[in-house]
Amino acid sequence: MLPTSHNGWTATANRRTPGTPATRAASVLDGDPSTAWTTPLDDVTGSVLTLESAGIRTIDAVDVTALDGTTFSRPTALALRSDTGEVREVALSAPDTQATFEPLEGTVFDIEVTAVE
Repeated sequence: MLPTSHNGWTATANRRTPGTPATRAASVLDGDPSTAWTTPLDDVTGSVLTLESAGIRTIDAVDVTALDGTTFSRPTALALRSDTGEVREVALSAPDTQATFEPLEGTVFDIEVTAVE
C-alpha cells in the first residue's frame, strides 16, 4: 500500500489488480480518466479503498465504473465509513454509476466492496 497524495488527499488500498501500475489506489487522484483503482478481478468482496484528507471533508457521492461481463465479478454494494464512525450502505444498480448517499464527514474514508454478482 504505497500512498500517493494529491490536492490534500492520500489514497491507499488493501488490494488491486496485480501487475498494472495504472490500477493502484493513487489512480483515483491523478485526474487521468484512463486510470482507476481496480480491484482484483476474481476476489472483489472486501476490497477497500481508503482516502485520507489533511482536513475535514464531506462526501456524498462516488463514481463507480465496473467491467460488465460474465468473467468478472461486478460490485453491487458498497459500505462507506468515515473516521467519525458513520457508515453509509450503497446499492449499485448498474456497471457505470454515480453512487449518491447522505453526506459523510471526516478526514478518513474507507470505501469497501461488500457484495458482487
